[in-house]
Amino acid sequence: MRSWFKMRRKAFIGPLGDDIPSIFPIVLGVVLFMATITYANGAYNARNEELTLRKTALALSYAVTEKGVFSIDEFTALCEKSLVPYATHSGTKFAVVLKRHCGKVNLFNSNPFYSNFHGEGADNVGLCTNMDFSEDVRERAWAAVNSSDFEAAQPYFPSDAVVLNYPIAVACPEENSATNGVGMVNVIVWKR
Repeated sequence: MRSWFKMRRKAFIGPLGDDIPSIFPIVLGVVLFMATITYANGAYNARNEELTLRKTALALSYAVTEKGVFSIDEFTALCEKSLVPYATHSGTKFAVVLKRHCGKVNLFNSNPFYSNFHGEGADNVGLCTNMDFSEDVRERAWAAVNSSDFEAAQPYFPSDAVVLNYPIAVACPEENSATNGVGMVNVIVWKR
């Protein structure tokens, strides 16, 4: 009788009952592995999207700065033939702003190569974009680009956009002048 009670107290629960405690660490390990793979895939895709934006911005800026001297007619033709189709094909939105700094440029007091949308004596002479604007929205965006108020331009150009600035030669002081002056090209690319 004594051996029967001894065996009864140990409470044998069977092969499945013995394995239940070891199932929890296995399930936790599989969930942790899947979460790690999902996180790594998301980080990889985000980095690839950022690199695609930078590649598109560099390609657009190369097309714009390839010649080094622009007139408004050449800028408009380049916009329609090259820039808009390339950016549309790559699935990005962009804006290229051509500016003239025809006044005196003092590199010690103000640096025109640093300014994104404005500068002393800056004159925006060209805008190329593939954004679908109504005429009213286009005018407000153009006014925001011309102003020195970055908050006004924020709804039109997102904060995560890639912005590249390049110097270029432009006709100064007028569009049909024989002399060239300092100009600026701002290339802005973003994903929507």
